[in-house]
Amino acid sequence: MKRLIAALAAVVFLVGFTFAQNTSTVTQSSSTNNANVTQSGSNQTSSVLQEGGNTNKITVNQTNNNGISQTSNATQHGSNNIATIMQTQLNYSTATNNGVVLEQVGNNNKMTQKEYAPGYNSGQNETAHQTGNYNVGSQNILGGYTDSFTLTQMGGNYNTSSQTMNGNSNTAVVTQIGSNNKASQSVSGNNNGYYGNNAHSLGFGITQNGNNNSATQTVNSTIGSSYSNHAVIESDGNNNNANQNLTGSSIAARITQDGNYNTAKQTDNGSNNSLLGFTSDISQNGSYNNATTNQTGDDNTASIYQTHDHNIATLTQSDGLNAADFTQNGNTNTIHATQSFGSNIATASQVGNTNLLNLTQAGGGGNTSTTTQTGNANTATVNQH
Repeated sequence: MKRLIAALAAVVFLVGFTFAQNTSTVTQSSSTNNANVTQSGSNQTSSVLQEGGNTNKITVNQTNNNGISQTSNATQHGSNNIATIMQTQLNYSTATNNGVVLEQVGNNNKMTQKEYAPGYNSGQNETAHQTGNYNVGSQNILGGYTDSFTLTQMGGNYNTSSQTMNGNSNTAVVTQIGSNNKASQSVSGNNNGYYGNNAHSLGFGITQNGNNNSATQTVNSTIGSSYSNHAVIESDGNNNNANQNLTGSSIAARITQDGNYNTAKQTDNGSNNSLLGFTSDISQNGSYNNATTNQTGDDNTASIYQTHDHNIATLTQSDGLNAADFTQNGNTNTIHATQSFGSNIATASQVGNTNLLNLTQAGGGGNTSTTTQTGNANTATVNQH
């Protein structure tokens, strides 16, 4: 009887240990495979490899409530594949340090990464790589802080990427190499982008290298505890379009484009900014560039720098302590600026030919405008009220 009890105890211990580890490894070859992994409990680890085929599908769902980290790796080689990874942390007060790595090589692939880690969950890391054409990548996180997203699409065209974040002190980076690609980022919370790559200022950023690409960033922020939210778009190529929509307080935004026929637009909407307020910076190097910045709220600051031909800059600021700095170097440059109400400051410098400046400042006084134009056929009109 004692031997039987001991044997049963050993079996119970072995089963309990097996469930605690929660390790899954799946390898599939050829086409039309389906891998479905569901894990709950502690020490969840999943690895799925599908190679040498097309029209494969991976679904991974990991859930726990004990704050122990989850890890998932998935790789697909082929075309028309689908991969979805969902991680859920039900413990609201633990640093979980989850990790997801998802890679797809081929065309017409689709990947989705989702992270539910509310409260004080922190350290979630999601990485996605796609190589090929007509691929779609999506990353989404709800809650948490100091989380990191990285989505890279390279070696192809007509790719689409999107990142959505809700939390604090998070970073998200999209990199696309190719043409006719689309990238979008949406973030809600505080201090997002601050812990990013300081060398490139891409804590919350999009980098595109190619032609006919479009990038859109949407930031909805309340005031940060120590640092502002940072949003950056960098594009290198021709016929690229960059758009930033900023709502809330304490947001620093920048668009940098290098190439021809590019357009950039920034829209800021907020009030009662008491930390760093709005900071918008657009820099374009090329021909036929167009920059537009609209700001509504307090403590706004905007700077537009354009180099070379046929540049147009339009700035509209309203209500309180606005500051604008324009520099255009090239031919046929045009600046339209409007500031209203409060202590407005505008500085504009144009070097080149056929430059035109129209600036209007209005409000309760304290307006300062400095305009310097060097070149031919320059026209400046400044109105202050």
